[in-house]
Amino acid sequence: KGMSSREFLFAAIFFSCLVVATSPARADTPSPAPSASANPSASPTATPVEPPPPADVSTHHTTVLDGRTIPYTATAGTITLHDDEGEATASMFYVAYTQDGIADLTHRPVTFFYNGGPGSSTIWLHMGSFGPKRVIVAGNAGATHGPPYPLVDNEYGLLDKSDLVFIDAPATGFSRLVGKSKGKDFFGIDKDAAAFGQFIQRYLTANKRWNSPKFLF
Repeated sequence: KGMSSREFLFAAIFFSCLVVATSPARADTPSPAPSASANPSASPTATPVEPPPPADVSTHHTTVLDGRTIPYTATAGTITLHDDEGEATASMFYVAYTQDGIADLTHRPVTFFYNGGPGSSTIWLHMGSFGPKRVIVAGNAGATHGPPYPLVDNEYGLLDKSDLVFIDAPATGFSRLVGKSKGKDFFGIDKDAAAFGQFIQRYLTANKRWNSPKFLF
């Protein structure tokens, strides 16, 4: 009953096109400078203030895996990265799915999902592969209907085995570079790994999950 290789390839291409079409411009893309006449009272040396990230939002849902109904909490949020001087460098967006009713989290695994970067958010891992819901795609590489895209419980999901955290790399999806950061500060193998490493450490601390079994996907 699994998805064929052709169907999986089509889904990956479909979601990558969807992300390109719907994602806002990269955070490190220069914006046109405002004209002096737009705000005559503004100081010519004023530094733009980076707005704070929006507050995390959680909602509650259920999904069915192998005939078992699993209640879970979905959290969309951001975690801010900092450099060695304590300056904010990036706001990394994530969506976490955590099973409800788990008393002892030391035995509940947590898996972190991310695509290879730079340039890839986790939309296809999230909505096409392993999240608790998935978008219906046409079989045999057929045409997929336009929006609104229908969602169904994902029979290939992993929430029955682990909590799931889908992370957007800096400057992809809803993750943004902040402060004085440039793309070159993150776009590289070691720099990419360092960003995800700091995100995971901060997530584990904020959610008290250091004793949970941890996996990278």
